[in-house]
Amino acid sequence: MNFLCAFILSEKFCSLFNKAFKPHYFENPDYRVLAAYIQSYFAKYSRPPKKLIVSYLEKHKNKFTDDILYNSLKKTLITSAESMGDLLEKYESRFIFDDAELFIKAAELRVTVDKINLACIAYAELALFTASI
Repeated sequence: MNFLCAFILSEKFCSLFNKAFKPHYFENPDYRVLAAYIQSYFAKYSRPPKKLIVSYLEKHKNKFTDDILYNSLKKTLITSAESMGDLLEKYESRFIFDDAELFIKAAELRVTVDKINLACIAYAELALFTASI
C-alpha cells in the first residue's frame, strides 16, 4: 500500500517509477487496476492524481473486488489528520524508494521465472507428444 500511496501523491516517485511499475507485478487485482490508472493519468498530465484518486475509485467501484483498498486510501488521503506536506514527506522517504526498487526487481524476477516454468512445461509436453508419435 505504501507504494501506491507514493505513486498517488508524489510527483518525484511517479516520475522515477512510472514506467518501471507494471500493473501485473501486483498480485491483488485491485492494485493492478489502480496502478494502470495512475500510469495513464501520469502519462496524460505529467503529475500524479493525488486526491483525485478517491473520485476515480468512487466512479469505477465496479472494477474493484472489495472495499478494503477504497477505505484504506480514503483514510490515508482524505480523513487523515496529516497535511499533504506531511504525507509527501512520509511517502517520499528513501525507505519507500528503496523498497519500491526491491519490489520491482522481485516482481520482474517472479515474472521471468514464471515464463521459464511455462516454457519448460511446454517443452516437456512437446517432448511427450513427439515421443508418442
